[in-house]
Amino acid sequence: MNVRQFVKRSPLAALVTLALRARTVTRYEWQQARRSCDWLVVSREYTNFNDELTTENVVEMAWFVAAVTGLGFDQSFEHIEELHNDQLLREHLRRAVADSPLRRVMDPEPRDGRRAAWYAIVRARHPRHVVESGVDKGLGSCVLAAALLRNADEGHHGRLTALVMTDHGGLALSDYAKFSGRRFLVLREDPADHWAPGGVLGVATSVSK
Repeated sequence: MNVRQFVKRSPLAALVTLALRARTVTRYEWQQARRSCDWLVVSREYTNFNDELTTENVVEMAWFVAAVTGLGFDQSFEHIEELHNDQLLREHLRRAVADSPLRRVMDPEPRDGRRAAWYAIVRARHPRHVVESGVDKGLGSCVLAAALLRNADEGHHGRLTALVMTDHGGLALSDYAKFSGRRFLVLREDPADHWAPGGVLGVATSVSK
């Protein structure tokens, strides 16, 4: 038995490992504090934060979209990347922010975050109508409109689905899904370099065929 194994088994284990646990917590809190300070300096936002996602979270999002829409992973990922690579939309959003009366509380560079899932779902489902309730500063509206424009360019007028999405957690949408015979899925954002934990996208959808 080596020294480390002996310490783990000894009555003093909790005391000895306290310093190690404190170091772990301090390292995590320091990273969060650094991100918070960076955000205070460079960002203008005060609510409904926009952020880039980690690579792993984008992959999770593609699987989430695939589960919601019935598409394969590759096609779901392509829809997400399509939004990220839409430079015309990026330029439009930059100009819109610069000209907006809310520009002092908006970051000049648009970041999609969980809204990329909105886009991909609309691209996949081709709905006739999309209803957004609560538009905040309008970034989500632009993303949804961009998806509808792409669909129209491809001649896909689609059909109206029984699809409900929410940007908030809680059990209300879950209860609605159970009541109406739908599935309920949740995607949690994992921001790449932001102090905030990220938002939640919930979807109540009919079973994909």
